[in-house]
Amino acid sequence: MDKTHLRFFARQNILKLINYAGLTVERIDARLTPRRAKLNRLIPGLFEGFLANQYIVIARKAES
Repeated sequence: MDKTHLRFFARQNILKLINYAGLTVERIDARLTPRRAKLNRLIPGLFEGFLANQYIVIARKAES
């Protein structure tokens, strides 16, 4: 992390924020460092939310 990171979000908070903005999430992927990804494979995704460095989100404008 660098000094430009002003906020930190958990997956649930990201989803709430995007829905509040009137968008629908199409896809959300957790990004992990290679070391954390290896650990995540040992414990089949159980702690992915704790291990994620960032989330990549694809969202669209919600249909009325």
